[in-house]
Amino acid sequence: MRIKVCISYYLEYNACKAGIAELEACNEHTFIVAPLRGSVLALQRNTLINGGVSSKRYQKPEKGYDGFLTIDSDIEFTLKDVLSMLSANESIVALPYETKSKSGVYQVGKWGRVKGDIGFKYGTSERGFKQVDWIGAGMHYVQAEVYATTEYPWYRHTLVGTEELQSETGEDIGFCLNVQEHSYTIWCNFDNPVQHNKGLDMTTQTQEQPKLPNSIDTEVLKQTSELNIFLSDLAGGWKMLTDTISNLNKQLVEANSATAEIAKKLADLEDKKKN
Repeated sequence: MRIKVCISYYLEYNACKAGIAELEACNEHTFIVAPLRGSVLALQRNTLINGGVSSKRYQKPEKGYDGFLTIDSDIEFTLKDVLSMLSANESIVALPYETKSKSGVYQVGKWGRVKGDIGFKYGTSERGFKQVDWIGAGMHYVQAEVYATTEYPWYRHTLVGTEELQSETGEDIGFCLNVQEHSYTIWCNFDNPVQHNKGLDMTTQTQEQPKLPNSIDTEVLKQTSELNIFLSDLAGGWKMLTDTISNLNKQLVEANSATAEIAKKLADLEDKKKN
């Protein structure tokens, strides 16, 4: 299979580099590594999937890939970890990793009172290959067809709760809600956890400024995305205007027809009076 490895990072992604080297040396599958520097995770994740070329509600991911492997810059992994996801042959598979606080729970769980409420997290003693409600997006594999059949933006911040009390989800929870609304199931292999490196957080401020040839300026991507959204809204507004004019013309024709019919009936009444 040909798989795009999507790495969102802020300043560096050293925690991933040993695993990336193993992927690039793999003969069983072709892994194309694509790091993207920035600070807006939802934008980075979506851009890595579609190349930042479209803002359409339904669209296909970047061509030429069977699936997309998303890895955060502070995750340590091996080729064996990745192959365990691919061998499951499921549409969406994640590997668990512990929270940054090392609190003995994974960034994986079940919904709480409402969908989108991360009310339950699995403990680090959990084992087995299980269906879950939500995952952290730091280490997961998604088959290309999932992105092609779910709504863009795939990774999104979503409001959940009740009319009286709402909260905004992270982009990873928004992704889970999105795919579940389209009848996809999320799986997690608890037998294969990966390391969440607290010392190499994507938002860690250091003086090191990496110069990577295939990094993309996120601010430019953000502006491009905003322009695409504006153009999409403009096109939608123009269509609404033309539809309104078309409806008004139709109503005018119907009104003229009704007026002509009334005039004809009045003329007939006048003729009858004369006779």
